[in-house]
Amino acid sequence: MNAAKESLIWRRAPARIYNLGSPAAGKLRFGHEERLWAQMGEKMRQTALKIPVFLVNDKQMDVLYPPRMQKCLDNQKAREMLSKYEKDDDLTIDWLEKKAPGDFSGYTIFVAVGLYVSCSSVAPSPVVEEVLVRADRDCMDAQAEKSFRDLPRPHIYLCPERIVEAAHELGVEPQLYLETAYYHELAHALMDSNPALKCSNDDPYLTLWGRTIEESAANWITYTRFQEPDVYLVQKIMASQPLEYRGYLALGEAPLYPLPADVGPSPAEFRRELRKQFRSVMQGESVRPMLFSKVSVQGPPDYASWEAVQKIIQTLLTPVLLAHFGIKLDLRYPEQKLIRLMMPYFQGMNLAGEMGAQVPNRTAWGRVFQWIEYKRKGAPCDPGYVIYWEELALFLLASSVKTSL
Repeated sequence: MNAAKESLIWRRAPARIYNLGSPAAGKLRFGHEERLWAQMGEKMRQTALKIPVFLVNDKQMDVLYPPRMQKCLDNQKAREMLSKYEKDDDLTIDWLEKKAPGDFSGYTIFVAVGLYVSCSSVAPSPVVEEVLVRADRDCMDAQAEKSFRDLPRPHIYLCPERIVEAAHELGVEPQLYLETAYYHELAHALMDSNPALKCSNDDPYLTLWGRTIEESAANWITYTRFQEPDVYLVQKIMASQPLEYRGYLALGEAPLYPLPADVGPSPAEFRRELRKQFRSVMQGESVRPMLFSKVSVQGPPDYASWEAVQKIIQTLLTPVLLAHFGIKLDLRYPEQKLIRLMMPYFQGMNLAGEMGAQVPNRTAWGRVFQWIEYKRKGAPCDPGYVIYWEELALFLLASSVKTSL
């Protein structure tokens, strides 16, 4: 297939898609009639229309993918460590991460098929030139180089060579693998609530816990694009990914509760107790009072009246309060606290609707919402936030070791 014909194929796509030098790009379909676009949902589709995609070969992807992101937990070694999760209260994700480079040697190289780049983390000029040197110019689109040089703006890279190869290894259609990879990168874009974080040392993705939550949340958003029977093949694809990606289903398993407010400088004993209580809740025990002693109390949302909220709670939320929080309904409970307690569920339901999710799990979507808002605030390092995310990530990793191929 010559370059001119390939360029026509990319023009048939609703979004801007450029072949930057990938011979395997012709094996994938991006035409407007493809279900690739139909099953996105409106919010993701609108995001896709704004973000250009560059199709690159494997040598180009090796240059583009940041070195700090080219590592992932070794499946077998991490499994040995995480087997202690339910038995050892002293096992923390911080300890796991610090052991990894030394005695644990638990990291391995991650080979990426896609990459989302925010406008604040565009590749420097030498990288741009090296990418163009590694391009197969016989299949490069006419406008691809100019568009690539005209960055910065948010954009996505996909590697058709690796998509096709990975699909064949798993026995799935390359087109389905493409959909999974593309949606995953768009999910990162949807969660990019604070692009400035990407260029700072405060970026939670630089930590094992931040990477685990971000990738699991991106996979959750991706997973909810599909219906039977394809969803089972998508799960097969995700089960072949690194551990940090595989906790997406567990996002909806542990009870959901609001993030505590900033607790400020805290004694080590307080932090240990807070971690212990978060761990207990993740493992299915009833919530303890301490978790909400520091919850910030803000004004209630714009409901017509407290009586209307009471009615909602009585008819819809009483079972949730009892099952997830061990709280028996008592309408004398301070109304603002009760609304605050349930707000993540409302937010999750709203986000699921916005995303056009095939799987409207309010707990998982509530967590995705919390993660987006946490980054929007600048990813504060206060223990009240970080310990929560660390314990959630450890819970996701412990669940992930059960879902490998």
